[in-house]
Amino acid sequence: MENEEMKMEETPSAAAVEYTPPPTMTMEEMQRQQEQAELRQNMLKGALASLVVGLVCAVLWAFITALTQHQIGYMAWGVGFAVGATMKAAGKGLSPAYGVVAAVIALFSCGIGNFLSYIAFLAAEFEMDFGEVLTGFDYSYTFGLMKDMFHPMDAVFWLNTQKGW
Repeated sequence: MENEEMKMEETPSAAAVEYTPPPTMTMEEMQRQQEQAELRQNMLKGALASLVVGLVCAVLWAFITALTQHQIGYMAWGVGFAVGATMKAAGKGLSPAYGVVAAVIALFSCGIGNFLSYIAFLAAEFEMDFGEVLTGFDYSYTFGLMKDMFHPMDAVFWLNTQKGW
């Protein structure tokens, strides 16, 4: 009982706590912070990092698709989020151009993921090694293969990849 009384005595009452308003910034301080943020921007670093993440996502996309024997459209959203988040973290961009570049990289990554999935399906169909099919594939047929394997829902998911940004 004595301990409870001591705890209550140590705790300040609501009336005893003073309100401290948050610090305010002057216009010059805000401009200085804006200038510093603009100096930290790096489109090349953001684009390269996003491209690496996009390619990793494409390989994961193909692996998951080959493993499940189903193309899971929601993976495009994951690719868009991963690429966009990487662009934001690595590029530190403030302008919409960073989002546009991230969206293009995400679309490219989704296309690569689909293509690698098709290669995996071909390898399984002909009971060949994935690497063997990848290196032996006649790349003049790439766009024809992509066109033949395209489904309208692909466009829905691919075009939503920018939501990650």
